[in-house]
Amino acid sequence: MTTDPSAVHLPDAGPENPYQRDLANALEDAGVSTTLIDPDGPGLFAALRAARGNDADVVHLHWLHAFYYGDNLAETAVKSVAFALEVLLLRLLGFSLIWTAHNVVPHDVDWPTYHRVYRRLFVSFAADSVLVHCPRSEDILIETYGLAECHREKFHVVPHGNYIGDYANDISHEEARETLSLDDETTFLFFGNLRPYKGVEGLVDAFERLNAPNTHLIVAGNPASERYGRHLEEVVGNCDDVTLVAEFIPDDDLQTYFNAADAAVFPFRDVLTSGSVVSSLSFGCPPIVPDIGCNDYLVGENAGIVYDPDEPLEDVLTDACNADLVSMREDAMLRAESLNWGPIGERVADIYECVTAR
Repeated sequence: MTTDPSAVHLPDAGPENPYQRDLANALEDAGVSTTLIDPDGPGLFAALRAARGNDADVVHLHWLHAFYYGDNLAETAVKSVAFALEVLLLRLLGFSLIWTAHNVVPHDVDWPTYHRVYRRLFVSFAADSVLVHCPRSEDILIETYGLAECHREKFHVVPHGNYIGDYANDISHEEARETLSLDDETTFLFFGNLRPYKGVEGLVDAFERLNAPNTHLIVAGNPASERYGRHLEEVVGNCDDVTLVAEFIPDDDLQTYFNAADAAVFPFRDVLTSGSVVSSLSFGCPPIVPDIGCNDYLVGENAGIVYDPDEPLEDVLTDACNADLVSMREDAMLRAESLNWGPIGERVADIYECVTAR
């Protein structure tokens, strides 16, 4: 007779990111005892301590760089060696290792080649399974890391679940627009942490070139630094039809922005899976995204606009102004509802059972 495996997930990204908690709840419903560990940072040998302290069978890692990457070269060297030793001990003690690949390499970091090599070694010699959110991610990681085809069997496609119910959503489109003092203009939204790789500057430039009357752009989110926030203020300048809200947006206010917008624009230059796109769908706000990473898989048919990254963004926005965005809002919510956490939890539980049975 077998018993359901138990798992620890780390590092815990904290309450501002609902992904891990939704997955943990789905796993609990599927019979897997799941514990999120260390919201303040993993530290050295945190995975080993967590696994042994919680009598776990599975160590499920998420943002891998937290374990091997430091603030400088010396700290990175120490953490990299320590994590390699920790992984070896985990394997010798019989723990199964799962990694969810949220990105190819961390955003805005030094030594991207180092990250690719380290992750290649981790997948090749340490991980029992690698979870990705769409089939394209599997191909991207295998190619980028230079993995042999024999490692493809370690990869499992597990969709990113929705965020319905994670945030307040009890005001209407009309009420949200009134709160933001919007009239009948077509309103585009960029929402999320404001970081250079997200292409905000290009979006503002494209919006300024947009040849469509009665339009408005809102850029809202917490800037990566005060310096970058000042830079965005300069970029927006005196654009009358662009509103910049460069500050932390409380969870309860997400509904105001997503429900007020006719569509959300995420002109990422580099992304594998975006929680912001999932949030947009979960509010029924059609996302406009480049055809990179999992964007096409997330948006599906008619729930948003997926464009060629080489296409001028102002042309994409023009097409959006002429689209049936009202109908698209309904399809966006239907797409979000299809990303149900129940089957996702059962799928991951099955993967745990397979790796622990080996």
